[in-house]
Amino acid sequence: PVAIICWDPQGRKLLMQEPHAVSSLVRMLAGARTTTIGDDFLQGHALSLVAGGNTGGGQASDAELCARFAAMTLGNFSLEETGRALIAAEQGIMPRLIEAVRGSDPDCGSFALLVVGNLFMITAAREALLEIPGGVDSVVQALYSVETQTVRFAVGAVRNFAADESCRAALLSVEGARPLLEQLTQHAHPRIRDHAAHALANLEGGVPAAAASFAQQAAQQPGFNSNQLLTDFAAYPVAGQA
Repeated sequence: PVAIICWDPQGRKLLMQEPHAVSSLVRMLAGARTTTIGDDFLQGHALSLVAGGNTGGGQASDAELCARFAAMTLGNFSLEETGRALIAAEQGIMPRLIEAVRGSDPDCGSFALLVVGNLFMITAAREALLEIPGGVDSVVQALYSVETQTVRFAVGAVRNFAADESCRAALLSVEGARPLLEQLTQHAHPRIRDHAAHALANLEGGVPAAAASFAQQAAQQPGFNSNQLLTDFAAYPVAGQA
């Protein structure tokens, strides 16, 4: 019920007023199937992201289902300024989110990516991501997923982080990131195309005419709804613009 209530803006605002709501949701993330944070992730676990689905096999446990819906609720909370502040205030939140991104549950991982991308607006959260070994790489690796929602939230997160100078440098250091984003500008999903185009523009430090034109075209595509809940980000920072 909590995950459903948070779809509504008023509902999630009421939920966020509960003293321990965010802390409880963050604790539930521990139930997600995860891997250990570290460089070995890039050599082994990336394949499960590419393959999609739950690589652990079998039916999800109660703890895993709780983690999935907790991540979805936090994703909706992150659409609000108050929610982002509450989430960012949780100790060790960014490592927990990256663990979920690296996990074998694509739903939990995709919602965690939504939170990560929205926490961009908080300086401490950006710094925390950069401190995690392979943290930025994990977000980029999610772009290889066959799950549309995972790619959508991953490329949205890249778009946001590419607007920050220090994060931009970290993204550019990931091998293959730029060519992959270029490929995603041809994706079937309009939001993914739009995010990819603006991510590339942010990596260049501004928005060239081509990216601006593409964004306008993407907005005219069927299925493009900037107000749809749980489908995009709280903001689209663009380097060089207010």
